[in-house]
Amino acid sequence: MAIENQDAVNFVKRWEGKGDEKQHCQQFWTDLLTNVMHNRVTNETVKFEYQVQPRSPVLHRRVFAPVQGAH
Repeated sequence: MAIENQDAVNFVKRWEGKGDEKQHCQQFWTDLLTNVMHNRVTNETVKFEYQVQPRSPVLHRRVFAPVQGAH
């Protein structure tokens, strides 16, 4: 996965000044993964805010998780 500097610069410019993390979370990650890291993002390859059950009470993860076997 080659990251092009111009892709990263354009990404930063698009997101500069955007405020609400909760409101833009999925859009931010989809933009980053697609346009900077050049990954294909679908419902089968990325899951957002899925529940996990650690040793303590249920938590929500706020980042993406690639689905096993999807590339």
